[in-house]
Amino acid sequence: MLRARRIPNAVNVDGLEWERGKWNRAGQTAFRASARCVARFADEIVVDSRAIGDRWQELFGRRGVFIPYGAEILGTRPTARIEALDLAPGSFGLVVARLVPENNIDLILDAVQLLPQSTPFVVVGSANYTNPVVHRLEALAADRPAFRWLGHVDDEELLFDLWAHCGVYVHGHSVGGTNPSLLQALGAGSPTLAFDSVFNREVIANDEQLFRSHDQLAAMITALLDGDDRRDRIARRGPEIIRERYTWEACLAGYRDLLERLVDR
Repeated sequence: MLRARRIPNAVNVDGLEWERGKWNRAGQTAFRASARCVARFADEIVVDSRAIGDRWQELFGRRGVFIPYGAEILGTRPTARIEALDLAPGSFGLVVARLVPENNIDLILDAVQLLPQSTPFVVVGSANYTNPVVHRLEALAADRPAFRWLGHVDDEELLFDLWAHCGVYVHGHSVGGTNPSLLQALGAGSPTLAFDSVFNREVIANDEQLFRSHDQLAAMITALLDGDDRRDRIARRGPEIIRERYTWEACLAGYRDLLERLVDR
C-alpha cells in the first residue's frame, strides 16, 4: 500500500523471530512468510547486526542497512539499593533475561548448581506463558540461601545498579541481533560473559568472554567472582566497546541519513 502511494518506507527487521523456541510451527511459518514479504516490498530494511544482514542476504536476497543500537556509559553508580538487597558490590552473579528457551536460562542454572551454595546469584526476568524454568527458579530460591529470583523488574535504575555492581553478568541470548541488554551491561562496566552465538561474538569479539557449555560457564563465573585479574580488564572493555561502536549518536545519524536518502529517492 505504501509503495502504491509512492511513500518510501524502511523496516527494522530486528531478529529472526521464526527461530524462537516459544513459537509453534504455525507461528514460525507466519513470521518467516512475513519476513519474505518485507524483503520483497520494503524500500529499505535495517539490521542492527551484521550477522543478521548476512542471514537476510542468505535467506531472502536482501542484506539491509546496518544501524546498530546504542547504549549509555553509566560511570559510578550508588550502592545503597544493592546493599538493601543484602548484596555486596562485586560479589554476585547476575542474569537479566526473559525466560524463553533461546536465552539459555537452563544452561545458566546448570552452571549455577555447580557453584558453591554460598555463591550469591541474582536472576531478573519473567515469562508471559507457562514455563518450567519458573518452577526451577522457585526451587533454587528455596534451596539456596544466596540465590535470588527477582522476577520482572521494571525499575530501570535498579537494573542499572545491578549491572554496575555485579561481579559477573551472564548473557545467554542466542537468537536475535545486537541485544540491547548486552549493550546496557557493557555500558555499565559489567564483567560480562556471553553465550557464543554469532550475534554476541560480533559485539564481544573476545574468546575469553564467550561460553558454550554449563561446566565451562561455571568455571568462568568462579574465576571472575574469585577476583581473577581478568575481571577488571573485561569490565573496562565494556565501555570501550560502547564508545567505539554503539553510541546513540551514531544510531541516530544512521537513521537520519537513511530517511534523507529515501526522501530524496
